[in-house]
Amino acid sequence: MKATFHILIVGLLGLLTSGCTSITDLSNERPYEDMVGECYVLQQDMNIVRTQGRCAAIGEEVITPYLRAYCLEDKVGELAKGSEVIISGVHIRKAIPYTCATMIFDAVDSSTLNLESLSAPLCEVVGILDWREGDRRSYFRRGDTIELREDYVKPCRE
Repeated sequence: MKATFHILIVGLLGLLTSGCTSITDLSNERPYEDMVGECYVLQQDMNIVRTQGRCAAIGEEVITPYLRAYCLEDKVGELAKGSEVIISGVHIRKAIPYTCATMIFDAVDSSTLNLESLSAPLCEVVGILDWREGDRRSYFRRGDTIELREDYVKPCRE
């Protein structure tokens, strides 16, 4: 009986850590619904980097100025300074052991990228990858307003 119990626990732990990800779309909730469709201009060159499996909470392809940081794996493209991106959604992604809010961008000229959307992490668990302005050590809570880092993006029309 002990062996069966042990196998069950190990199997359950394996299932919990094997990359199960749940995504909650906040795009139709206040204050995020007003952000969807907004255009932003990149203020610096950005890399499109595929994330490691254990970092599924921040998305599959992340837009970031960094190439070397926790969670980052392979560079799959880039967007030049001055490129326009449009917010297409705000999600909360849960992947054991992390929960992270992500802003989803569509690149206006992404013909060379062949990607559907790009994630911009909005959570403290990724440190320097966090796109929020201000204290990036604070937890994101559903309903929080989002101010994006001005050294990353500015509105297309101010």
